[in-house]
Amino acid sequence: MPLFKVSVRKAVNDAGGAFKWSNSYYVQTDTPGAAAVLGRAIWVNAEAVFHRSRVFCYEVYATTVAPGDNSYVILPTPEADQPGQIAGAGDQLPLFNVIRVDLPTVLPGRPSRKFYRPTLEEGDQTNGILTNATLLAALNAGLTYLWEEIPELADESNNLFNGYTIRGITSRRLGKFASVAVPPAPA
Repeated sequence: MPLFKVSVRKAVNDAGGAFKWSNSYYVQTDTPGAAAVLGRAIWVNAEAVFHRSRVFCYEVYATTVAPGDNSYVILPTPEADQPGQIAGAGDQLPLFNVIRVDLPTVLPGRPSRKFYRPTLEEGDQTNGILTNATLLAALNAGLTYLWEEIPELADESNNLFNGYTIRGITSRRLGKFASVAVPPAPA
């Protein structure tokens, strides 16, 4: 089955600043359009579950990884599906504070790593350890959805995933263009 790279493009655009980033996944499916639809399902049913409402997904970009094939699809996210589902009320930590999740494959080797920016708050952690029970439950629910409901997920070598491990809070800087052309927040 062909392999596609899907980028779930997110942003935050509020009084704390305007930044964009993405989380990329590889999926086994037939077309870039089908890959983009899977990407939207990843946001709506998995990632949005554990992101704060100040984070929004503005589009999904899907492209083939086949050499010489430049086909891609950009699927805008409907405004109603854009914001994350957890209300934010506390003091926000800087965006370089992320949650690291390892996604091992069915074959031995280094797992794929995801770094999620749900916009962590001071009350989510104690001495750098994720302690917010609501956020942890939402994170587990979203990751369980990925693992159980998106069997097309694979790594860049086309190996299927075999569960997930939450590694905790770590630091991951934003890219140098993270503050360029940030889309407006949904109304």
